[in-house]
Amino acid sequence: MRYAKVLFSDIKGEYTYQIPENFSLKKGDIILVPLRDRKKFGIVWKISNKKDYEGKIKKIENKTDFFLPENIMELAGKVADYYFTHISKILKFFLPPLGEVKRRYFLKHKEYQTENEKEQKVIEILKNAKNPLLSRTVRQKTGFSSDYYIKKLLKKDIIGITHYLLKKPSLKKFIIEPFEKIEIPERFTPEQEKIYREILEKISEFKVHLIHGVTGSGKTFLYLKLVEKVLEKGKSVILLIPEISLVPQIYFIFKKYFKEDCIILWGSALSRAERLYSFKSVLSGKPCIVMGPRSAVFAPLKNTGIIVIDEEQENSYKEDERFPYYHAKEIAKIRAEIENIPLILGTATPQSETYYFAKKSEYKLYPIKERVRGYYFPKVEILDMREERFPFFLSAKIIEEIERTVKNRKQVILFLNRRGFAHFMQCMDCGYIFECKNCSIPYVYHKKRRKLVCHFCGDELKSPDFCPLCGGTDVKYSGYGTEKIEEGLKDIFPDFRIIRMDLDTTRQRKRVFEIFRRLKNREADVLLGTQMIIKGFDFPEVSLIGILYADLTLNLPDFRARERTFIMLNQVIGRARKGGKVIIQTMNPENPVIRHIKEGNMDKFYEEELKEREMLSYPPFSHLMLVETRNRKRKKAMEQGEEIREIVDEDLEILGPSFAPIEKIRNLYRVRLLIKSKKREKLGRVFENISKLDKKYPFRVEINPYNFL
Repeated sequence: MRYAKVLFSDIKGEYTYQIPENFSLKKGDIILVPLRDRKKFGIVWKISNKKDYEGKIKKIENKTDFFLPENIMELAGKVADYYFTHISKILKFFLPPLGEVKRRYFLKHKEYQTENEKEQKVIEILKNAKNPLLSRTVRQKTGFSSDYYIKKLLKKDIIGITHYLLKKPSLKKFIIEPFEKIEIPERFTPEQEKIYREILEKISEFKVHLIHGVTGSGKTFLYLKLVEKVLEKGKSVILLIPEISLVPQIYFIFKKYFKEDCIILWGSALSRAERLYSFKSVLSGKPCIVMGPRSAVFAPLKNTGIIVIDEEQENSYKEDERFPYYHAKEIAKIRAEIENIPLILGTATPQSETYYFAKKSEYKLYPIKERVRGYYFPKVEILDMREERFPFFLSAKIIEEIERTVKNRKQVILFLNRRGFAHFMQCMDCGYIFECKNCSIPYVYHKKRRKLVCHFCGDELKSPDFCPLCGGTDVKYSGYGTEKIEEGLKDIFPDFRIIRMDLDTTRQRKRVFEIFRRLKNREADVLLGTQMIIKGFDFPEVSLIGILYADLTLNLPDFRARERTFIMLNQVIGRARKGGKVIIQTMNPENPVIRHIKEGNMDKFYEEELKEREMLSYPPFSHLMLVETRNRKRKKAMEQGEEIREIVDEDLEILGPSFAPIEKIRNLYRVRLLIKSKKREKLGRVFENISKLDKKYPFRVEINPYNFL
């Protein structure tokens, strides 16, 4: 008799099941088993001939076509260790999305005929179905209770059972045709050629390579040629892209160069059946390119040859919603080391930690300072807005430049990283600010919808006419967002074609590309938008870029605030082509970030940033652990934070407990402790100690957090 130790996603512990005699089973196989009063998909962790459990042992019911290869099982174990948790807590990221167990029926023998009229009706229904059907669907289509006849056909082995659907991804839904012609260079520049040769020399060993190339330097072409070499060797590729909206450009470049069926799309934009199809395609073992956002790093490839992370500085590679709040870059590095393959990081503006490791030679650095044909570095002008008195934050200078640019038949991009009409609403009689009833932040006024909206919990309130505190009617909107700037622009330039691009105008993904197409086809003069306008798209006719409030993210209570602002501003500037001009409006032109942007001195910025981080013991000079408790009662939340503080080792630097910058979200008060340690393993011991409290009250533990609000 053989037994299997089975793991389940998010259920701690190993469960013993008996293996049926006719089953061929191995570690990593995904199986269907009874668990308590339900059936659940689990993964085989160990196989033994010895029974180590005295109670009743249930049998494995079925084996699926899915499994995790040995290298992926090893990766899952190491990732669990890295984040100080049990492997069950990270399995959800590795396993195929099989979901709820439902029986579906399909016809195994299409030529089978029977004289029983109702049996034949069931057979005809299943024969004409594109996919396996649920029993209730068969009942609906036959018009009679078909369960009895389904059982008879199952006994005869005429029909079969499956518990999931596979569907080839619909590229029309996931991929939108690019709005501009994609040109692939015929040859490398001398800089590119040198980088390509050096990486090829190390293509069969683990090493992190940082391609630090300015915007427009041809990093994608380098990826493409390296991928070509890996596929020639019969190995596969993982290509991580920070956001779904950037997939089309990369996809169509690779599609022009490689066969379409070797590109496998990955990510939550696909349906469950489509993701299962991609998962199974990867398991076939054929050399392929797995392309997608952060979850693609978990693709169950058996023979990976290279991992590429494009735009490595992007925060979207960090998982913020589900424990253990992993970073795809950390997973990719662990995986590359296990599989002894290169990890390629590409960026125009690296994270400070990445820059530090490159300068220390832990990562191999490849700077590219030349832009390819058609790209030129723009002239950057800084405007001190302390001298301006315009009511909606458009300076006289930028208004003049917009008018001149459009009259010269060129286009303008204006960037403001704040949506909505007004930042907050205030009673001018008593000073009351309309604050979200669930969160400790002001509502944002959206004029078109005539509503106050909380950008954290989504709560909405009809725009009030009077103050709920004093009853006063002198209620005014303060601050500004993209909606208010748009209104101001239309008042000043009534004849200009102005389009706004933010979360409110692009709720449907296809709207992003519709807006970009309009700009590309010269159906717009001015594009005003938030961060989504700077994500990798190029517009040859844009000759003016205006950054309306460069300081917006500079003063956030986050040690990464300067770095994020520096990266964001560089990305905006990178959209300029053909010697365009960039105007940066700021209330603090003396700030080092603004100064280094003006001077184009990237190295100096990173030197100063790293010096300050070292002084304050922030990454890369330490490891961080953020512990957050939440409670509906403010006092109780702080008491929980203080209890956690008492069991943390005294030799570690601890900040807190203190209330989070946004004290309350969704009616829960938030108290935090930030723990710093030079040695990561010490944080593991802290995690182990405070985990003993998890039955008393819930709390969140995150290693090297990215969100401090």
